[in-house]
Amino acid sequence: VESADLVVLSGYSFFARGPRAVVREIMKKARLRKIPVAIDPASSGFIQDVGVEKFIEWTKGAAILLPNRQEAELLSGEKTPAGQLAKLGELYDLVVLKLGAEGACAITKEAKNIRIAAPKVAVVDSTGAGDAFAAGFLRAYLSGASLEKCLGAGVGNGSLAVTQIGAQP
Repeated sequence: VESADLVVLSGYSFFARGPRAVVREIMKKARLRKIPVAIDPASSGFIQDVGVEKFIEWTKGAAILLPNRQEAELLSGEKTPAGQLAKLGELYDLVVLKLGAEGACAITKEAKNIRIAAPKVAVVDSTGAGDAFAAGFLRAYLSGASLEKCLGAGVGNGSLAVTQIGAQP
C-alpha cells in the first residue's frame, strides 16, 4: 500500500470474514496515506446475502465505487441511473455506473454528472465486460484524464470485451 497510487478492491473480498478483515485493514492504511480506494461491488447476490447496510458500512471511506446497474439499484434503492448516482454520490467521492450497452455515467462529490453512450457492437459474451470497463476507466483515471475520457476508456474496453468469448480479449 505504501507506494500505490490507487488501491482497487473487489466486492468479493468483503463477503467472507477473513478476507474482509484484510481488505478493511488495507483500506485503513490507504486512507492514512491518502491513497484513494476503488471498489467494484462485484455481486448483487452476495450484497443481498450480507445486507446492503453492512456492505456500505464495510466500504465506507472508499473514494470510488464502480457498480453495475443491478448493484447500484440494490445499494441505492433507486430505480433510475440518475437516482442511483445521486444516492450513492452521498456516500462515495466518485460513483461510476456501468450501464452495459447504454454506456456509463458518473457523479462526483461536486455533483458533476457525466454520461456517455456505448458504441453499437455485436455482443458475443458479456463475461468480463465490467472488469474490462473498470481497467480502462481506472487506467485513464490514474493518468489524470478528464472524467469524460475515463468513461470513454472504460466503455471502449467493455465494448471490446463483449465482442469475444471469455473474460480475456
